Order: sequence, then C-alpha cells, then structure tokens
Amino acid sequence: CLNCNPFFKEGSHERMLYAYACGALPLTSDNLWVREEFIDGTDIILYQHDALDKVEVKLQPFLENENKRRTAVNLGKEKVLKKHT
Repeated sequence: CLNCNPFFKEGSHERMLYAYACGALPLTSDNLWVREEFIDGTDIILYQHDALDKVEVKLQPFLENENKRRTAVNLGKEKVLKKHT
C-alpha cells in the first residue's frame, strides 16, 4: 500500500494504519514519527522522495516472499491495534 505524506514531518495519515487492518504492508514516506513507531524493513517499508530509484530494491523481498510480507504486516498490525486505535 503506497502512502505518500511529504507534508507530515512528525506524523502520518490514517491510511497508513488502515493498510495494516486490510492486510497490506505500507510503503510510506520516511519521517521521524514513523521511525519511532515502526522498523524499516521489518514491519514497514520506508522511502525517501529523493531516492525513489531505491524503492524497488526495498520492496522486492516482500513481493517475492509472501511469508515475509505477512509477518511484516502482522507485526505492524499488532502495533496499530495496541497503540493507534
């Protein structure tokens, strides 16, 4: 689930949290708040607007391995249910 929030420097949009509820792994723009709440490459995929050429490399392991993607979604979903509902 692509989530782009270039205007949020220390926060996010609820659609990133909804992604987990729908069983999707968010690919979202990087910021301080997201880094405090989630772990890049473990339960979320972060990208930099000035490094879009690196997105495919970060995303590919999750597209190639459904178990890895599901594990990441479940980890993120646990955090959302515990802290963001």
